[in-house]
This record gives sequence, C-alpha cells and structure tokens, in this order.
Amino acid sequence: MADAAAGMLGMGFIYTNKTTLSVGVGALLEDAIHGGFTPFDLLQRMKAHPMVAPLLEGGQTLEYLSHMIPEGGYNSMPQLFGNGIMIAGDAAMLVNSLHREGSNLAITSGRMAADTAIEAHEKGDFSARTLHHYRERLEHSFVLPDLRKYRNASSYMETHPIFSVYPEFASQAAREMLTVDGVPKRTKQWKIIQSLFQRRNIFGLAWDAL
Repeated sequence: MADAAAGMLGMGFIYTNKTTLSVGVGALLEDAIHGGFTPFDLLQRMKAHPMVAPLLEGGQTLEYLSHMIPEGGYNSMPQLFGNGIMIAGDAAMLVNSLHREGSNLAITSGRMAADTAIEAHEKGDFSARTLHHYRERLEHSFVLPDLRKYRNASSYMETHPIFSVYPEFASQAAREMLTVDGVPKRTKQWKIIQSLFQRRNIFGLAWDAL
C-alpha cells in the first residue's frame, strides 16, 4: 500500500500467525512529528484501509504497543567497546532500516559480545585491548558489512524521487490500465506517458535510470 505511512517515509506490514494477525505501521519520527501523527493515528489509518479492514472485521484487539527503533545504522554507531564495556543491539544502532532487520542483529551482536566476554574472562583482561575482538567478530559476520553497505539508505530514500514519484506513478498507471471504461488501450498508454512526464522531465528520467 503506497499510503500505509500517510505519504511519509515508512512502511506497513501484516504478519500471519497461527490464529491471529499482527498489523503494524512505522514512519520516521521526524516525519510523524511534522505531520502531526501519533502512532495510534497511523495504526488506525492502516486498519481502516480498504485492503486491511476486511481482514480485521469481527476481530478483537489482543495487544497494542508502540516503540521507537534506532535506525541510525552504521553512520550513528557509537564506539562498540572500551575498557570493561561492549555495546550491542539497539543501543549500538545495529538496525538495518532498508531490510527492516533488528532482532537478528541484536541476537548476533549479543552472542559475539558473550564470546568476547568469555575470552576476556579466560585471559583475566577486560580492557579494550581484548574487547576489541568484539568488533572484529562483527566485521567477520554479516552485521557490520551489511550496515556499511546500507549506511546512507535512509537519507537516500528521504531525498530521492524514485521512492516517492515512481510508486505513486506505478499505482496510478495500473489503475488506468485495469479500469474498464471503454477507453482504447493506446489512449490509456499515452495518458500514462504524459502523466510520467508531468512528474519528471527527460533529464530527470535519465538520471533516475542511471
């Protein structure tokens, strides 16, 4: 759904459990503040969507929660180790916002911090000299390579038209082509092309393609 997050940079989801559904929506905190939305507002909007409402009709709310996800990622990571300290999970900004991953990074970093703590205990040395192996373990796992790869993803999605112009265009183009209204397909195609050029000029399209 293109409007799951009310036009903000965000996403909606539906998880199918064995006997229940989990429905959620998220958006950047800054966008939600500027838009005047609360988490409850966004969830109610999501639940009222015509594609979602029939799935929830007659259902009962069993649980409701709201929380912030630290999506700073690689560019916002603190120093991960020091004398007598290691930082893991959300506290270390280990969240891959593009792939909506956080729990697996938290579990993996926690395990690697534990392995490092065991090593430090065996050596009797909990200084940064030993605890730096924690970061080395993260470097040799998927955690830091993935975060480094997508380190600019959130800022890119906030500013690039490919994540705003094109989803809306694709939705309207599909609606135009699939609506049975007696208009010839060639006319519809020309209308769609005109609609695209109203959104982006030829130079913008070429740059987006590149």
